[in-house]
Amino acid sequence: TTVYNAAGASTYSAQNTGWNNGRGTTYWQTIFTTALYDNLKVSSKQYSGNSTGNRGPRDFKIQYSTDGTTFSDVTTVPQLKNNWTSGVISNYSLATACNNQSALYLRWIMTSNTSTNGGALSNSGQSRIDDVIVTGDPILPDAAGTITGASTVCQNQNNVAYSIGIIANATSYVWLLPTGVSIASGSGTNSIT
Repeated sequence: TTVYNAAGASTYSAQNTGWNNGRGTTYWQTIFTTALYDNLKVSSKQYSGNSTGNRGPRDFKIQYSTDGTTFSDVTTVPQLKNNWTSGVISNYSLATACNNQSALYLRWIMTSNTSTNGGALSNSGQSRIDDVIVTGDPILPDAAGTITGASTVCQNQNNVAYSIGIIANATSYVWLLPTGVSIASGSGTNSIT
């Protein structure tokens, strides 16, 4: 059972039970876009219960996937304890394969069936995750090239076409026009009339 109002590292965290025998199959997961971002870094905080009846998992690693099926290891999370300061990852660099993806999956997967006290996991063992933060640098568009089109236009002349080559990483185009001139078609694209 997952709840999202458990006490967290800063405010509230996600908490789940049912981690027993979950090595290699039980995990926390998130999916998001990294489109037009690179130099990605991840941070997170994890906590597991340690009292009788709620002993949670101790060992996790972070993995990534761009298709939700094939996962690659990112790093091992320091052993979790019954606090928010042990199982902490801070600004860990993600692989370049994570950059500029329409969908990126990150998961924190159990790597053992060992509890925080070194023994067996409890059926109702608790694990929590909080402050999952992914940062990156925006990928800026390349510099614009030369505008092609008529260099001289007569007053009241219509259907004059202008274009510019496709600009890598651009999502739209902004054309600045003289007073009294308007775009008939192609607004926001690399070719206008």
